[in-house]
Amino acid sequence: MKNILLLILILGIVPTLFSQINFEVEGKAVIMERDTINVGENVAVFDANGTLSERNIDDLIIKYLISLPNGVQSLLDAGESPAKILEKGALPEDFYGAQYEGGYIFDISPTGLTISICAASNINPSGSGFLAYTPTNFEVGKYDDWLLPTKDDLDQMWERLHRNDCPLDNTPCGSQIGDFLDGNNGVYWTRTFFATDFVWTQDFSTGMQSPVQMTNNFGVDARPVRYINHLQAELNNGVTPIELLNLGVKPEAFYGLTYAGGLIYYMTTAGTGYVCQDQDNSLDYAWGCSSVDVSDADDSSIGGGAQNTIDILNDPSCFPTPPAAEYCANLIYNGYDDWFLPSREALTQIHRTLADPDTNGSLNDDYDIGDFYVFNSTVRYWSSTEFDSSLAYMRRFDALNEDLTSSKFNSWKVRAVRAF
Repeated sequence: MKNILLLILILGIVPTLFSQINFEVEGKAVIMERDTINVGENVAVFDANGTLSERNIDDLIIKYLISLPNGVQSLLDAGESPAKILEKGALPEDFYGAQYEGGYIFDISPTGLTISICAASNINPSGSGFLAYTPTNFEVGKYDDWLLPTKDDLDQMWERLHRNDCPLDNTPCGSQIGDFLDGNNGVYWTRTFFATDFVWTQDFSTGMQSPVQMTNNFGVDARPVRYINHLQAELNNGVTPIELLNLGVKPEAFYGLTYAGGLIYYMTTAGTGYVCQDQDNSLDYAWGCSSVDVSDADDSSIGGGAQNTIDILNDPSCFPTPPAAEYCANLIYNGYDDWFLPSREALTQIHRTLADPDTNGSLNDDYDIGDFYVFNSTVRYWSSTEFDSSLAYMRRFDALNEDLTSSKFNSWKVRAVRAF
């Protein structure tokens, strides 16, 4: 009865009358003697040593519930946000296995801004083999944004939900969550490719991961996942990347988010990084400077495209003005005018984090962030990195995912980038 009354206080349904409340906060007994305690009110409390202090009733109750075996689940059920529960002292591991927004939490950032959830049961495919689970965006319950898990996702699900401190020999210990061995044989698909026709799987009876051919239809199951990401809302509200990084958010959590005029494809731990345009220009451009060995335009590093672009445009032997670099340098887009042609490694990073963030070889454009031409083998994207006087590096973004050179005469797509 006491827990129900405390949850009512948190929800703010009604003021609650007590003559005395007894519970523990941070290992000490707390006694409050009040006739009426209202939600959000500061109250005078005595700890076990008789010390009197003023504390917020909501904070006291949340801290108390966190200390209980199912306290985090009770708070989630009562409508408290994961971020607030973490702020009041819960640890990320306190959330593993808790039910939230359609499934079980198996990963959460220290701030609660990013959460990974797996479905409570397997999904039934419409066919056989790996391809039966594509395209993505399955509908489970009231949510329609479920995906196959990555290789790392599935390993976390095995460790944090299925094994969940049980013996490594898989002896049942009563704490497994998710009924992962109730399927065919406990082997599950990931969406991470090992090779062209092979995909990583994980055996939940042993925890071992191994590649399996995509066409294999002998008892490989699928357990979808969904991701909750509140970072975009924080960025939209003016919170800077470094402020979020200082709260424990990982740099890779920002990839694909809109910021500083484009889509984030690279982020440092210092909160600096690079964005690219969120769409292609309708035109194609030649690299230019044919038969000219542009001095110093050979930087392949991420960020090196800025100086490459300057070097290309400043070379007096390049006439007429090189079209691809000129387009980027003259671009005014989303309020910014400091765009440049990306380097060779920047294009690789853009492909990895935006065009193919699931590392599945671009076989499915449901994961494509930025509308790149992942299904068109004739489309290429120029880099600013020169190979020699006749050739420069470009990249194809389709399933072959090749880093190639091309004649500077050829016209290809250009996706401008900028630093923030």
